[in-house]
Amino acid sequence: MRTVGFSPANRALRHQCVAFTSFALFVGVATFATMSSAGANTLGPTNAQRSVLAHAKARQLLTLATLPSHATRITSWIAADGKQLATPYALPGQPDLVDKTEFFLAPSGSSALAWINDHVPKGASVTSAGSDSGPGSGGESGITYGFKSTSVLASPELEYSMMMVRHKSLEIRIDALVAYTPRKSSLSVVPAGATKVEVIVNRGLNTSVNRVTSATSTNGATIDGFLSEVNALPAALTGIRHCPMDDGSSVTLDFYQTNASHAYAVVAADSGGCGTVKIAQWNSEGQRLGSTIVSGGASFALEVAKTMGISDPTGAQP
Repeated sequence: MRTVGFSPANRALRHQCVAFTSFALFVGVATFATMSSAGANTLGPTNAQRSVLAHAKARQLLTLATLPSHATRITSWIAADGKQLATPYALPGQPDLVDKTEFFLAPSGSSALAWINDHVPKGASVTSAGSDSGPGSGGESGITYGFKSTSVLASPELEYSMMMVRHKSLEIRIDALVAYTPRKSSLSVVPAGATKVEVIVNRGLNTSVNRVTSATSTNGATIDGFLSEVNALPAALTGIRHCPMDDGSSVTLDFYQTNASHAYAVVAADSGGCGTVKIAQWNSEGQRLGSTIVSGGASFALEVAKTMGISDPTGAQP
């Protein structure tokens, strides 16, 4: 999810996207022992700890920034030379995005720009590049470098925004952008112990016949596999985002313990839309413990239906 080009209009879109990258990787975070051993059932660091990690990572990324010789640091962007580059990139709709910024001025602007384009920071790869050359543009060019993600820190980036200014110098803005995944609720972890799972597929508005199909399994490996997948689903996405149309299709899993007349956990995954997953839990007395929302529903729903031998779970096929 990268936008090529650096006009003021698409800059905001690009930085909305950075917080919504897939969080599928699982890499241990040694800083906090809570991430070290319990696997998918571990909730990991608190949100405050995640924020600390993101700020530390952003500071570390700035030390990796490559700059041409004789570039000098300045305290802020020169407002007369592109006012849009003087303000923070992080938006109010991105509470989990850290943005740390530094500004530089390099002589021999054309040579400095060529040097930057030829030198990739250590451990990075180019994820986008372009220039703002349309009507009313300020002649801004830019390049974004991506670094390795972890289960907590999603798509760390260094973004260079550059513009030729007076005396043929190159003004450089470098942003270290690090999004962190929010910690999931304890209710997102469904305890083991289920001996039966009932799967209900609702094909939504895409079909007028055979809209609902259900299937039941008492196979231990199947049930444990579903629980493992549920507990590994990523945290709910935050901030502003655009989702595919929600056609009402869903896959719901009801987990039962031995001889129980009610499910102790219900997992409802939206096959379309934003792919949200609602997890609700009850105790052995049937008292509702609460519910929470995670993400990853679209792919999870398809996988569950496939495992249970239910075809066309979204009703999209003729």
